[in-house]
Amino acid sequence: MAWRTAESLPALVRAAGGLWATDRARHTLFLSLSSRALEPDGPAHTGGWWQATDGAVTGSYLLTTIRTLILGPLPPDAGRALAVELADRGTSVQAVQGPRDTVEEFTATWEPRTARSRAGEMAQKLFHLEQLIKPYPWPAGSARTALPPDRGLLLDWFRAFGDETGAVVDLPASVDDRLATGSLTLWEVDGHPVSLAGTTVPTGGTSRVTSVYTPPSLRGKGYAAGAVTASIRRAIREGATTVVLFTDLANPTSNALYRRLGFEPETDFLQITYAG
Repeated sequence: MAWRTAESLPALVRAAGGLWATDRARHTLFLSLSSRALEPDGPAHTGGWWQATDGAVTGSYLLTTIRTLILGPLPPDAGRALAVELADRGTSVQAVQGPRDTVEEFTATWEPRTARSRAGEMAQKLFHLEQLIKPYPWPAGSARTALPPDRGLLLDWFRAFGDETGAVVDLPASVDDRLATGSLTLWEVDGHPVSLAGTTVPTGGTSRVTSVYTPPSLRGKGYAAGAVTASIRRAIREGATTVVLFTDLANPTSNALYRRLGFEPETDFLQITYAG
């Protein structure tokens, strides 16, 4: 049993794509990030896979260009082995995200070995959509796709979202990528944007709700519910048969919203960020 380093992202997809397909919800980050990175102008993410003694691929990781380490479900001791390997290589990691038990196993070895200190921690829950339920009451306003002239507003809102939640946001690349794919939805009232939601481009039939943000002064009016609903409907039109999302467990408002819209909890995830 050992970790294998992919010499390229296509090599990682060839090796681990079958594993990801067995549980698309828990591998949603791998699916969306690898899909974008495989495009000619996509980011140069790297990664590897855990190969069992019989040759089967039973785990994987992906390291993004902004040094976020994405972990999938791993067999026992694979997280510890990866921590030793990356630490001994001197690999720079600024954040780790994955199933809670996997992240805890990795960081228990990686942190003392690298003497890195935590800057933040977010307990998350992965949800999947059972059946979309139209919000009631329906909020005032309507949805539209975000367009290039909205870029300045989107940069401000993405930055505010990251500051408020502790989410790791790659700016301006995240905004530009999402504008290029038409995957951001603005909810407007009287022609003024009041809320934002996005979905990833469906990959293997799976899409993830992301970047849900409403400025504090505009909250409590149901605008986020309208934006999320419109985003999900677009993803379904584009071929999504499975829709998932991550919530911050410290935010009861958003967790309650997604339950009302028809999402059901699946498993615990954890995101840890590091200083320096």
